[in-house]
Formats: sequence, C-alpha cells, structure tokens
Amino acid sequence: MDCCLRQAHPHNSDEIFGGIPTIFFGDFGQLPPVGDSPMYSDKSSAYCTALHEEGHHVFESFKQSVTLNTIYRQTGQSAEQVAFREALLRLRTYSTTSEDFELFSGCFWDYLTPEQKIECDDVLHLLPTRASVLEFNCQRLVASATPVL
Repeated sequence: MDCCLRQAHPHNSDEIFGGIPTIFFGDFGQLPPVGDSPMYSDKSSAYCTALHEEGHHVFESFKQSVTLNTIYRQTGQSAEQVAFREALLRLRTYSTTSEDFELFSGCFWDYLTPEQKIECDDVLHLLPTRASVLEFNCQRLVASATPVL
C-alpha cells in the first residue's frame, strides 16, 4: 500500500503512504503471515524480505494507535456465552485452562455425531495438517457437484 500510494502521489513520494492519512485495523492475536514475520516483529531473519523490511519501517513510523477493548462478535451474557468468550480470549494468549479444553472438546469433529456434523456443514473448519485440509477440501468439492467454486 505504501508503494502504491507513493506512486499515485509522486509529489509526496518521499512521505510514507504518499502523505495520505491512513488508518489500519488489525488484531495482533491473529495468526502471523505465512512464511514471513509480522510487521511489528523486530527479529532479524535470513528470511526477511524487502517487503517485510519496508513494512517494518512503515510500522515504526506510526505515531498513534488505538486499542479497541469491546468484543462484539461473541456477545451475550448467558453463562455459556461468557464462558466461551473468556475461553477464546485465553486461547489467543496461550493461557487456556482444563475447563477451556473441556468446553472446546465438545466441538471436536471426531466427537460429533453424524447429525451434529450435518448441522456444522457450512461453518469454518480448522484442521491440524495440510493433508487433512486437502482431504476435507476434496470431499467438499466432490460433494458440491459444481465444476467450479
């Protein structure tokens, strides 16, 4: 984005984002980029690309950040909803408890009944290996009976 905005605004090409005020949104609890380090990482690596270095430079130039603390996705105040929301927060910081494991294990694909699997047909699936992803995707493509998705 930085390169494109500098190119689009050549009169400000020496400024980050071509001098255009820019707002980014993100969640540092998300997975890092595949095959690269996050922009905020200060680790130097043999695998650092020029793009990573430029991203890191831009990240260091940020003058202000705002942290949003309200969770809107997992709302609700029932005991089950609160427990799930809190377990998700602990999961993102690698501080899960045995109670969290019990809560999540009720959703393990291998433990679901055939009826429950049908109910979960259109939900996001997280799979542990590339092989299981390939197998699952192939099954879904065949089941779709659509030549192109």
